[in-house]
Amino acid sequence: MHLSAMDGIAVRSANTVGANEQNPVTLPDAARVNTGGNIVPPGYDAVIMIEDVWVGSKSDDFSRSAPVERRDGETYTVRKPVSPPWQHVRPVGEDIGESEMILPRGAPDPAARPRGRSQTTASRRLRSSVSGRA
Repeated sequence: MHLSAMDGIAVRSANTVGANEQNPVTLPDAARVNTGGNIVPPGYDAVIMIEDVWVGSKSDDFSRSAPVERRDGETYTVRKPVSPPWQHVRPVGEDIGESEMILPRGAPDPAARPRGRSQTTASRRLRSSVSGRA
């Protein structure tokens, strides 16, 4: 699982190949994402900052090809390719270091709140690990 490191659109980097100022590319598919809070959908391998995207409506014509309509009527056109893949994408948990305390002793358990409790009691020391790939 990966998170967006920028506000923008999640893309398949291969779809941006050849994009430039003279020949912008209207993307066949993309998904809006926000910094940190949005998971980059499976199949997408990069995020393009919203400042580098022309967001238009189905009636706009930013490129020589017909714009692609989105569910909500938006089209996304880019002026530069993503290189290398995984640009502006970070793995979940990247900000937590090995042996770093995530939840100090006695702190309220955030997982307990939805169950109507304010604290939980651990009967043994919790061990966990996080693994991922970029």
